[in-house]
Amino acid sequence: MLRALVTGFEPFAGESINSSYEAVRRLTARIGSLDITTAQLPTAYRRALAAEISNSAGTFVCNHVFYGLMHLAATGGNFRGGFLHVPSLQRQSTPAVAAAPMVLDDIVRAIRIALEVSAASPVSVPGRS
Repeated sequence: MLRALVTGFEPFAGESINSSYEAVRRLTARIGSLDITTAQLPTAYRRALAAEISNSAGTFVCNHVFYGLMHLAATGGNFRGGFLHVPSLQRQSTPAVAAAPMVLDDIVRAIRIALEVSAASPVSVPGRS
């Protein structure tokens, strides 16, 4: 049985929603040969002495999640992992969101396709047989 954990972030930067979690919430429990488990990832900002406004706070959080996942996979995890950056929704119109929003149905469809293709692709992990 193939399983996939699909996560989305909680809202941040004053937003009331986050498109990644809105899309994840709409996924079905089964996509092709995959059993799907979903979860919401928290976002947290740390206080520092030197600070400036960042219009790209997601860069840190996204990179942290992706590199942490890849580290777990490389150091003994028996799984494949990946990261999809999800654009903002069309209904979000604050300066904190990207300039190229998408419709939620299109985001959900893209995630489903990525999961189906990933599940159907042969496993290829460098350095492992």
